[in-house]
Amino acid sequence: MPWGWPMNTKRAPTDDLKVRQAMIYALDREGLVKSVHQGVFKPAYGPLTPATFAYNPAVEKMYPYDPKKAEALLDEAGWKKGADGMRAKDGAPLTIEHYVFYSTAEAEFVQADFRKVGIKTNISLQEAGPGNQ
Repeated sequence: MPWGWPMNTKRAPTDDLKVRQAMIYALDREGLVKSVHQGVFKPAYGPLTPATFAYNPAVEKMYPYDPKKAEALLDEAGWKKGADGMRAKDGAPLTIEHYVFYSTAEAEFVQADFRKVGIKTNISLQEAGPGNQ
């Protein structure tokens, strides 16, 4: 089952398609699998795995790791880099709230990749509820 990252596309900044696309281009999925999971898994490219009926391998080429493309999309969307390398638009910082429930390892990898293109990520480890531990 692929590791997923549900997000609220009704709230800024993830309500902007270019921001969401930039996030995908900015994430080195192969690097994440190699470093965080020691290469045991394969990168996920969508909600379906290759073993799933109707899986389309074309999704694997849709959003390759491309930080320069991510930066171009953010520039097009009006998110400009400041002196600190982080992006802002109309005085608001480009910040993603990343909630995790069991480990911050993946989130920390994502945070580092996003920082390279100027996206700030706040990681919040949530407490598991009763029966979810």
